[in-house]
Amino acid sequence: MNKKPTLVEKMGGPLAMSGLLASAVEIFYSKLLGDPFIAYFFEGVDMTRLMKKQAEFLAFVFGGPDKYRGKDIAEAHATLIEERGLNETHFDAMAGHFRDTLHELGVDKDLTQECVDVVLTARPIFDSQLRKEKLQIAEALEEHNYKLLTQKINEIQAEEDEKVDDLKKQLVQMLHEKMPGKSLNDICALLGKHDPQCIPQLQALLGDEHT
Repeated sequence: MNKKPTLVEKMGGPLAMSGLLASAVEIFYSKLLGDPFIAYFFEGVDMTRLMKKQAEFLAFVFGGPDKYRGKDIAEAHATLIEERGLNETHFDAMAGHFRDTLHELGVDKDLTQECVDVVLTARPIFDSQLRKEKLQIAEALEEHNYKLLTQKINEIQAEEDEKVDDLKKQLVQMLHEKMPGKSLNDICALLGKHDPQCIPQLQALLGDEHT
C-alpha cells in the first residue's frame, strides 16, 4: 500500500525543507514583530531561541523524521493566554501571517493550505469561549453539579463540529480523571444516579465512545 507523502516530502524532503523552514521562520517572525497587534507578546523573548524551536516544531508537525522535544503548544502559551490575554483573534492574525509567508516563498496554493490546516489544528487552545466552556465543565464535575453538566452537554452538541470534537475529548478526559478505572458506560450510570436525564444526553454526545 502506498504511503501518503508527508508535507516535508511534498516540499522536497528534509534537506529542502530545512532551508525552506529557515527562511519561512525568519520571514514569519519578521511579520509578527512588525504587527503591533501581536508584537506585544514577544516583549523580552529570546527570539533566536524561539525561532530555532519554532523551526524544529514545524518540521515535526509537517512529518519530519526528528522528534520535537520542546513544550507542547498549550503549555508553551499558557502564561500568555492566562495572564496577557492571548486568544483566538491573535492566533487568526498569526495564521494569516503564516499563510502570507508561504505565499511569499513561492509555495503553491494547495500545499500552502495543507500547511495552514496543520497549524489551524492548534486554534482551539487559544479559543477563549472554548476555554470558558471547558472550565465550566470542570467546575460542574468538581462540584457534582450534574444539572450544569447536563446543560453544558446540550450546549456542546449545538456547537460547531470542530468545537464538539475538542470539547468531547476534554470531557472524556475529565470524566476519567474524576472516576479513574471506570468505563464510560459505568460513568454514565453513576452520573445517572444523580441526574437520569444526563445519561442519554451524555451517550448521544459521546456516540460510539461510550460503548
